[in-house]
Amino acid sequence: MHLPTRLARVHARDLRLHFLALPADDRRLRFGRSMNDAAIRNYVARIDFARDAVFGVFDTDLTLIGVAHLARGDEAAELGLSVLPAGRRGGIAASLLDRAITHARACGITLLTLHCMSENEPMRRLAQRARMTVSREHGELQAELRLAPATSGTALADWVEHGMATADYAWRAQAASARGRRPPAEPAADPAALPDATTAAATTASDVDAAVGVMDADTTRLPA
Repeated sequence: MHLPTRLARVHARDLRLHFLALPADDRRLRFGRSMNDAAIRNYVARIDFARDAVFGVFDTDLTLIGVAHLARGDEAAELGLSVLPAGRRGGIAASLLDRAITHARACGITLLTLHCMSENEPMRRLAQRARMTVSREHGELQAELRLAPATSGTALADWVEHGMATADYAWRAQAASARGRRPPAEPAADPAALPDATTAAATTASDVDAAVGVMDADTTRLPA
């Protein structure tokens, strides 16, 4: 059983390490374009953790092995999912999707969308499992799910799942500390390529290009 934890700005380093650990082809499948290390760092720096919801699944050593980014609009939200190769085929992506759906309903979101490259068959199967309407257009897979209105039960489920995940993370952190586990070193970055960490911007599909386009000008679109 996986308990996705709601992430905050304090987890930005874990997020960077997660995305940087994705092989090049997995980065392309996740973001819909090539992503170099500087673009990854810029993407994470611009996540608005107060507006969006970012969930993560940690292993016993507190390595972030799965991430779901729910980029919120007024009534719709766009979801991006990624799981490190070592954590696949264990239900992590399904747990992240289920958690994102519960949270989106609790927040009053009525439409959940997911965009990825059409060759991403695992994501297609995951979307169909969640009863999302799936179509293919211009080399991309488009998935949509109309969400039922929130009820008191939805809010309670969101609250309970959040509490359970918080307790689970605290236990894992304590256990890792007792084992003397040290966080992995983060790859060095060129300071000139890093964004201003105090600058916050939206991370939906329409505006992330502005954040990373200067670093990878040969591609044009980055879904959240």
